[in-house]
Amino acid sequence: MTDSQRVAAVVVTYNRKALLPSCLEGILAQTKPVQRVFLIDNASTDGTKELLRSAGYLGHPLIAYVRLPENTGGAGGFHEGLRRASSEKFDWYWVLDDDVEPEPSTLEVQLRYRNISECIHPLVVYEDGSAHEWEHIVDPYTTHQIGLENWSFRNGKDWCAMHVACFEGMLISERMLEKVGLPDKDFFVSGDDGLFGFKASLFTNVIYIKDGKLLKKIKPTAESSPFKIYYDLRNRFLLRRKLAELIWTPKYSRYAFLCFMLFATVDLLKHSFSSENARAAVLAWYDGLRGVVGRHRY
Repeated sequence: MTDSQRVAAVVVTYNRKALLPSCLEGILAQTKPVQRVFLIDNASTDGTKELLRSAGYLGHPLIAYVRLPENTGGAGGFHEGLRRASSEKFDWYWVLDDDVEPEPSTLEVQLRYRNISECIHPLVVYEDGSAHEWEHIVDPYTTHQIGLENWSFRNGKDWCAMHVACFEGMLISERMLEKVGLPDKDFFVSGDDGLFGFKASLFTNVIYIKDGKLLKKIKPTAESSPFKIYYDLRNRFLLRRKLAELIWTPKYSRYAFLCFMLFATVDLLKHSFSSENARAAVLAWYDGLRGVVGRHRY
């Protein structure tokens, strides 16, 4: 690795002022320094800007703070952050959510794999010590992701291939960003990084590495809220439409997709059934079939 690799970090935040400082400190403490941090605030209402000002981050020479006029979701935030970063032309873009904290050597380790990949993900570890299982195979016809439980790591490999991306530590090259394009704002939340990774896999090895760790503070649970159910289901309809624009899809695959969606809906509701969650699922199907995009209903 040489210092000639210019890296810009892109962080999107929304109402997580308690977690954001550790994310920023982790980025600024890297053994391979970043040249710029583009911090996109999705119109937070919890005093994020005031905290950043009092802690001295707004005056930091490396941090470019942008507060959006409205919450555009993760998809809109990363779209805007990468748009601004790419306009200044860096070699690599390091994309992070606001609830993650990279180890000091994370970026340096990721860059060691740049000869085999231009879309590199660090190992995501939760505070309880468990690792996120991100070795996924994607069926583009149904949007179903088959998790392989990080078998490659358990078999001694240093990296594994994946067909999706995750905006929680993804390192993407300038050339690959030009090929793939910016994240799709239509998703608002959920699915935008999946589409981004699938598109990147058409041009490079999208990989997940065993070394170069990232601590994630919020661990997903099986519990479902109306918000989660709505965007998870609605965006699967959107994801399939976007994938169909990239690859040939046989006619029968629509029926396979709808069958999968039925199973996915039941699976989401069985963990936390309520009238509110059921209503969210119905609205997701209604809007998904009609092609409604962006922020809607929740």
